[in-house]
Amino acid sequence: MVLRLQSFICVIGNFSLDLIYSSRGFFRFIGGTPFYTGLTVSSLSVETGIVSNLGEELEEYLGVLRELDMRGVRFVKKSTVFEHRYLDGERVSRVICKGEPLIIDQIPEVYLKADIMHLGSIIQEIGLNMVEYIRENSTGLVSLDGQGFVRFPDEEGRIVYRGETLLKAAELVDFVKLSSEEAAKIWGTPRETCEALLDKEVRVCIVTMGEKGVYASTRKREIKVPGLKIREVKDSTGAGDVFTGGMLVSLLKKKNLKDALIMGEAAATASLTGRGVHAIPSKENVLSYHSKIVRGVLKEKNLS
Repeated sequence: MVLRLQSFICVIGNFSLDLIYSSRGFFRFIGGTPFYTGLTVSSLSVETGIVSNLGEELEEYLGVLRELDMRGVRFVKKSTVFEHRYLDGERVSRVICKGEPLIIDQIPEVYLKADIMHLGSIIQEIGLNMVEYIRENSTGLVSLDGQGFVRFPDEEGRIVYRGETLLKAAELVDFVKLSSEEAAKIWGTPRETCEALLDKEVRVCIVTMGEKGVYASTRKREIKVPGLKIREVKDSTGAGDVFTGGMLVSLLKKKNLKDALIMGEAAATASLTGRGVHAIPSKENVLSYHSKIVRGVLKEKNLS
């Protein structure tokens, strides 16, 4: 697909191969921010440009990516590979192969005109030089997912967490999102995490909290959106990236921050009912969960 140069979102980050072990068995899927965030944005009827590396072992999934503008994708030998093991409701991840870093020359000039540029590093593939380049040359909002800026593989591929790179990147972007798991390993509570990041000039800090919902903070206010419990979670892999896709589409349509958080939470909840390709929610499912969350927000407001 080629962008028609109307309103669009650019998603930057490596595709990955996800090896998933759970009580339901073994599953192998394409993953990464450009897959989950990019296809969610596309599913919600917004054009999406991708800057990424895609290894040979992922070429079988190219058909799934046909709705994305892939001018910024470089085809390489090896992809980033993650192993995810779900044990007693907890996920333990390991890096099997760290993919190639992204380079500035991969970014088509037209992508710099995106309404929103989202930096979705998964494991250190986006350098600070690229963040600086995008801040200086793009014309829209700059959003960043902190996961790939705080995760570092040790010698055995186990992930350790450090915050110094994210703090530097936060000085150059408008929005930063983390999961509560990532936040807890570095700064503590969602509020403590956002205090640390807001001190670095970022406009909005967002921490997703699974079924507990999402917390966001600006310098002027805090926002909490409740989560929804669903009967059966098939797989939570990629839910955070799906959240981002829903949120960014809402921001693109000039909705306020709370509305954008609700849309993100609705998209993430819908994604839990599927796995792999089927975790990309349809527009209808997202809007259905959106209505349920809005009712929950209104109920909490009436009770307070």
